[in-house]
Order: sequence, then C-alpha cells, then structure tokens
Amino acid sequence: LETSFYCLQHLVTFMGICTLMSKIIVPNMGGTSKDIASAISTQFIFSGVSTLLQTIVGSRLPMLQGPSYSYALGVLGVLLYHKSQEVAGGPPLVYGNILPEIQGAFLVAAACQVLVGLLGCFGLLARFLSPISLSPTIIAIGIISYASALEGVIECPEIGVGQILLVIFISQYLKHFVKKSGNSRLGWLSFSDAYSILVPTILMWLISVAMTESGVFDAYRNSANGASMFCRTDGDTTVLTEAKWFYIPSFFEFGGPTFSVPSIVIILTATLTSSIESLGCFNAVARVAGAPVPERGAINRGIGMEGFGQLLSSCFGSGGFGIVRMDCTIGIIGITKVGSRRVIQVTACLMIVCGFIGKVGAICSRMPLAIICGTLCCTCGIISAVGISICQVAKLNSPRNLFILGFAIFNGFSVQRHFKISANLGEPGVIRTPSTLFNVVFHIFVFNPVVFSLVLSFLLDTTIPGKREERGIHIWRSPKLQKESTRYQDVYHLPWGIGRKYFAWAFWL
Repeated sequence: LETSFYCLQHLVTFMGICTLMSKIIVPNMGGTSKDIASAISTQFIFSGVSTLLQTIVGSRLPMLQGPSYSYALGVLGVLLYHKSQEVAGGPPLVYGNILPEIQGAFLVAAACQVLVGLLGCFGLLARFLSPISLSPTIIAIGIISYASALEGVIECPEIGVGQILLVIFISQYLKHFVKKSGNSRLGWLSFSDAYSILVPTILMWLISVAMTESGVFDAYRNSANGASMFCRTDGDTTVLTEAKWFYIPSFFEFGGPTFSVPSIVIILTATLTSSIESLGCFNAVARVAGAPVPERGAINRGIGMEGFGQLLSSCFGSGGFGIVRMDCTIGIIGITKVGSRRVIQVTACLMIVCGFIGKVGAICSRMPLAIICGTLCCTCGIISAVGISICQVAKLNSPRNLFILGFAIFNGFSVQRHFKISANLGEPGVIRTPSTLFNVVFHIFVFNPVVFSLVLSFLLDTTIPGKREERGIHIWRSPKLQKESTRYQDVYHLPWGIGRKYFAWAFWL
C-alpha cells in the first residue's frame, strides 16, 4: 500500500508537468483544447515506455522520463522562427502543418542523440568532470526550474501558496506532531512522506473546483495575462465530454514528417543543451538515491536511451515534445526518501495505462497550473541542495574552489538575465542579426544557464592548478574499485547478464 502511494506521488507530479508544458506549447502552435488533451495522453504513453527502457537498459537510475524545459525552448524557438517568416510574408502557423516539421526535426535530433550515446561521447566528457565542475550545473538546474515555477504561483497565489504550505506541513512537520502526541491511532500519519505531494494536490484541486463554481475566481475568467489556466478548472467544457474512453495514438497523425534545415538546427541545439543537463541530473539522482557515482557506461547508455525514447515518441500522436529525464524526480526522491527503481517502473506502467484512457488526458487538461507550480517550488530547491552536497567531497574552504563555484553560478545566470528572450513570440529578443536562425539558436544557448555554468566551471576547474584531493576526484572517481563493487553492479550493470554475454566488447557501454 505504501509503495502505491509513492507511485501515485510521481504520477501526480508527472501529470502536472505534462499539463503545464502542453498548455504552454500547444496553444502557441495553433492547437485547441482537444489537441492539449491528446498531447497529454500521448506524453503519458511514450514517457512511460521511455522510462521503462531507461530503467532497464539505459542508465538504470530511478528517474522518470517526460517533457523537458530545454526541449520546450527548442519548440518555442521553431515557432519564433516561423513567426518571423509569417511577418515577412510567409504562411501563418497551423497546428496540423507545423507539427510534421517539428516531428521531423525531433527524429533527426533523436537519431543523432542515439549515435552520440552509442559512441560514448558524453561518457568520455564525464571522465574529466569533478564535483567542483558539476556542482554549478546541478544548482542551476534547480534554480531555473524554481524561477519558472514561482511565476506560476504568483499568477494564482490562492492555490499556489496553499499548495506550498500543505506540502511543507505534511512532509516536514506532520510526522513530528504525531510522534509527540503519542496517539497510536494516528500512527499511519507518521508515514507522511508517502503522500506529502498526493494529498495537497487533491485537496487544492478540489478547493479550486469549489472556488471556480462558487464564483470566487470569476475575476480570473478573462484575465489578459492568462491567469485563468493557473486558477480555474472549467476551461473548455466540451473536451471532457468529447474525449474517447480509449485513446490510441496515431502514427504520424498529421501526415509524414517534413524536414526543414532551420527547424532541425534549432532542435539539435535544444538536444545538445538537454544532454548537458542530463550529465548533471544523472549524478544528482544517484546522489539523492544513495547510488554510486555513475561511470561512463551508465551515462552513455542513458544518453542513448533518451534519444531512442524520443525517436519512438516523435513517430506518434500530436505532442511535438521532447521526452527526456524529468528533473523533478530528484526533488520527489528527496522528499519521500525513496529512490527505488521498482517504484519508478510501476509508475511508468501506470503512465502507459493512463495514456490509453482518453478521459485522463481530458481531466489533466483542466488541472490548475498553480498546483504543479507550487509543487515545483518545494521540489526544485532540493535539486540545488543536492548540487551543493556533491561538493562536500572536495575542499570547500579552498579559495580556488570557492572562486570557481561562485563565478560559474553567478555569471551563468547573469548571462541569461541579460539575454532573456521575451515570452511574446513576436519579439525577436536581444540579438537582432540579419539571420533569424542564428538569433534563435543563440538565445536557446544563452537562455539556459545550465550550459554556461557547466562550460565556465569545467574550463576553470581544468585550467586552474589544483590537487586531486582539493578537487574531490580522489574520492569521487575510483573507477576500478567502484566497478568491482557489488553495489555498483546491482545499480548499473545490465540485467540478466546482457552486458557480459553480448556487449562485453563495448567497454564504453
């Protein structure tokens, strides 16, 4: 029973992330409320399939796969490029026309990611990373997600702040109150970690329904800043009634993929930034789950399997989203203190089942976004905290290390702040060269502080002289001893002896 609660917590959080991404991207692509519901269902199915592949033959770390912030920037970049072409006299954006082009770009990018993973490029890079160079990357992943989530809470503080307070109370305070009371009948409340996200989400959703129906949220109905989707639960009432009970994703629903060089370049850029984030996320989830530091084999398989999962999802449905690791899994494991691969695999199976039930996607499309934004405000901070804890194996009183950490984090976010792209797709951003494609690609890089933080910390850590003990490499990287340990083999080696029987020659996998 307790395991089922842990699975439901991951499922509810994933449901919210899918809803958030779909409500942001699909309307900008010209899609309707029905398209949002079908996009959510498609993401449920293929995120579940990708999660199973990742936990069985990929990195094997307990981490859900789902829509990504980096890929959202890529898709919005494609739309920005087409918007500029429309202003210049090109055809207007139509959901059924733009989606095949985005899917074609994802197919090319996913194939390249699979190739890069199989060739072992990122695993080779990981061998030169130290705790000092990876820590700013993980800290940036948490902070950038937190900033986006906080904006959603501000749009509807009644629901968002309520979600934050409930999650904090149930996860951090409730069990202590139960222990002090000494009441044996309330013993089940001491397992509050198992439902610290599930219960607040259900309660705040019900409160939002009541406040919408009672007219309290009528002020948000026609809000110009889009606050309606953060607070209200009515939306398009025809979506739930017209949604099918059984949803089967169509193979290239709007026709075969089309391949456009500008779109391919933009999505490839987003794929590169996403893969860089994965380097930090793999180490972060291993840290919070109590697993050994992942070596190049686990990282290479993880990157390759992310690409393979994206390859499958690009062939079906009406999503147009990237399916990669979900950063919020780190925060959920940090709150629940359960980093079980079995829990993630059961959650993946539930995701697939929910995806085939069309009504689930329609119901999710009516979830107030302030709920998931409030949850992210509680979980994303843990990601940054994990980034800080990784540094404890290095000497944090070293002026060298303090300079690298401070410089990489501060300047990574300073660059993003300076070049922040406008949320309005009609704005070209800060850089205005004659090439719209260059402008979009440049903004994808600089708008993601994770990339700059890693580049700066890596360059400084590898060029500024420092001893292995000072950098923390003597503890963090012990390849021979680590790979021979039973714990490492249980976590990262392929199941059923596949690695020894068929891939012993591929030492980089």
